[in-house]
Amino acid sequence: MAWEWAGPLATLAGGIAGMAGTWLVSRTQGKIAIEQGKISIDTAKVTADTTLKLAREERHQKRIDSVYQQLGKSLSAVECHLCRLTYSETGGPEQSLDDLPDEYFPAPVVAALSRDTLYQSDALAPLVSELENDLRMLDGHFSAVHRLRRSLATDPELMNSLAGTIADRAAHAIDVIGRARKSMRDELRGAEASETGR
Repeated sequence: MAWEWAGPLATLAGGIAGMAGTWLVSRTQGKIAIEQGKISIDTAKVTADTTLKLAREERHQKRIDSVYQQLGKSLSAVECHLCRLTYSETGGPEQSLDDLPDEYFPAPVVAALSRDTLYQSDALAPLVSELENDLRMLDGHFSAVHRLRRSLATDPELMNSLAGTIADRAAHAIDVIGRARKSMRDELRGAEASETGR
């Protein structure tokens, strides 16, 4: 009698063992699939983050290029006006103090210097600030010239002294513009070098 049960029990034991083995293998494969899914998701997140970061850097660099182009145009316009105030190799300044206009520097050009200071580097921002200070001082000198002209008691010695001070301040501002241009060129070259190094 005991032998009658041996075959079915062995079959039952083999079936249970097979089901347990299948369950263990599928559980392990499920864990592996979940881990591979997590790795795929992590890889996708890193790829997306990297792509987003590169896109932001590219937009930021384009903005810097645009701002620096506008700043370069403004610096050129201011420099043209400043050069008329300095002494040339052949003689005095082009702009005489007798016919100095009320507003020598165009307001939009001067306002453009301080626009978008967020994108100016740590090296460029102090130079632009120094140039703005020079332009404010020149405006103060121009106001003094206008007051002297209106007073009708113009002292030629005082006017000559003021003309020399204006020429010196204009020369200093031109030097600041040169340093600002050099800083912009160096910064843009550095950005191009880092871009080609990627």
